[in-house]
Amino acid sequence: WHFLKERKCAAIIGSQALDGAATFAAVNLATFAPAGYQTVGVVATIFGQIASSYLLFYIVKVLFAVAIVYVLHTEKKESPELKTFLAIAATALGLAPGLHDLLRVAIGA
Repeated sequence: WHFLKERKCAAIIGSQALDGAATFAAVNLATFAPAGYQTVGVVATIFGQIASSYLLFYIVKVLFAVAIVYVLHTEKKESPELKTFLAIAATALGLAPGLHDLLRVAIGA
């Protein structure tokens, strides 16, 4: 598990955690969020409806990110360029919706 200290691994886990935390905070915790605020993410909405809280979504996002990092690190057949591309894609797919939810709540939209 030493590979979790690598920057690209931290970026993947951090971005996915940001997405989960921003969604959880915006929907469940934020008193300043607009009334009836809901996330636009389909997967987040499903987990939110299942557990009636978005905390489950946050936990799943972090576990998913750790699984991605583990697979990228243990896969020996793939080229380093492909692994880097997949790491960037996983980071972007966490960072974009996380920042979206964060900024959407911050501006009250």
